[in-house]
Amino acid sequence: MLFYLVICRTVFYVFEKNGDAFDVVHIDGNPYTKYNLPTIRDDILSLTQSLTDIYNLESSDDLKFVVVENIDRVRNLGVSKTLGDKIERTIPIMTLISQYIANQGDEDINRYGINYDGDTYMSNTGGVTKHDYSLLGIRIEVGSMINFVERV
Repeated sequence: MLFYLVICRTVFYVFEKNGDAFDVVHIDGNPYTKYNLPTIRDDILSLTQSLTDIYNLESSDDLKFVVVENIDRVRNLGVSKTLGDKIERTIPIMTLISQYIANQGDEDINRYGINYDGDTYMSNTGGVTKHDYSLLGIRIEVGSMINFVERV
């Protein structure tokens, strides 16, 4: 089974594709799974076991992931080392953010940027740059970003 794993600062989101839409996978009743950076390996293994149980799979070897990386390289490395060959492909979050901003054409987004996962991202002539969180930025949820995975 193919899942889309989004690595945020303190939580993982798991989505599955349902036709043209992406549905969040609820694990233990939550739309996200909390993790701690020091125990990221164990947290990923627990997540894969939960998915194996939820979907009644024989083993976690049946799982494949498209991973939407975090801006933090350490988190990405922890996930990629743990999942290994279960990763079908990875997508840098900056790529999705660029797609999102380019597709919106919203004057406020161009002026104030978007807030995503505790940071603000602004479009400029050289691409997209990350800044400290701004109260003026337009808040974007993970569910909005996941829709751009297929365009990358």
